[in-house]
Amino acid sequence: MGSYTPKRNLYKPSIREKNWGEKVNQNFDILDDHKHPREDITDFFSAPFWQNIPDKPRFKKGIKTITGNGSTTEFEVRFRHSLPSDKLVVSISTTKPTTGKFSYIFAYLEDEDNDGFRETVVITVKFDTPPADGEVVEIYYIAIDTDSI
Repeated sequence: MGSYTPKRNLYKPSIREKNWGEKVNQNFDILDDHKHPREDITDFFSAPFWQNIPDKPRFKKGIKTITGNGSTTEFEVRFRHSLPSDKLVVSISTTKPTTGKFSYIFAYLEDEDNDGFRETVVITVKFDTPPADGEVVEIYYIAIDTDSI
């Protein structure tokens, strides 16, 4: 004769048990009733769950903005990444401007204080036609420390 698990009351047949199929099939009914919609999972990237993952990647993410003036076609955004390594992968994307037309966007790392450590992320956004005066374009970024993955 098998046994039931204490937490979810799932059936575990014993090694020599016969005719256990129906009891095990009931396990799937129990598991099917146990659902967590995505909006119910709120602590994945916060304590205590996230801090208990031992080898998680180190990263910095955020949003920067640029504001058009009707004539400027190239913008530069700079920020310190505050990560322990300067071997980073930086991914960037933006909101689409309603007036300006993109040419390119790229990021690189820079050593501002000449100490051999590239502590600054520089994002350059170039437009073929400039964004309108006062138009705000959001730049989303994530910098991942490659030494941590």
